[in-house]
Amino acid sequence: MMQDLVAELRSDGFAVVRGFLSPEEIAEISAEADRMYQEGLRHHATYRDKNLLFEVLNDPKAGRRVVLQAHWTAWLSPLLERMRRSPKYLAVLEPFLGKDIKQISHQIHWKPPGAKYTSYRFHQDARFRQGNIKDFDYLQSTVTTGLAIDRQTVENGALRVMPGSHRLGYLGLSDDGPIMVGQTQDEELRRAGLDPSNIRTCVMETGDLLLWTLFTVHGSAPNVSDYDRRF
Repeated sequence: MMQDLVAELRSDGFAVVRGFLSPEEIAEISAEADRMYQEGLRHHATYRDKNLLFEVLNDPKAGRRVVLQAHWTAWLSPLLERMRRSPKYLAVLEPFLGKDIKQISHQIHWKPPGAKYTSYRFHQDARFRQGNIKDFDYLQSTVTTGLAIDRQTVENGALRVMPGSHRLGYLGLSDDGPIMVGQTQDEELRRAGLDPSNIRTCVMETGDLLLWTLFTVHGSAPNVSDYDRRF
């Protein structure tokens, strides 16, 4: 299975590990994610303390304060600190990265139902890394993982990817502004040499784990459902 996973990530730029965490483990993380959301709401606006961050805003569409993302909540949560070091993660990542692994970022993303800012323009994560973003060493040295805390569906804005786009180098998509304002138009994808008809939505069940590369073009549509999309 791991050989297939490695081949899939290298071929398509993304892969899904089904049933990565058990229902019991996900129930614990789900409750802790809810606790972190309430922790974020203690702040009246976006809050940062070193690399701990809660992005909080008064959402004009939802008519309430919402938390959109949090970084490095492992500082506040023994459970999340323990889970990020889980041997299960090492078993998945070691075939790509070896045993000596450093976690660069640690995030929780929410898409509260009814909120305005719940979509992400298509982009490549290499834009957020220091150094030469056109350096293909990133393909071999970094893997991003995304855990489905909730079901990830078309309706609640599951991640959307462009298969094979990681082989095209850095394309500069959405470099003209924030990635959470508006949606990427098909013409912008075509100008970058991408066919919009190839977009794949990563529908996932709770406990599934998505992997992608820093060069994989991805984004997501807004949450138009009546349930959250925690990732």
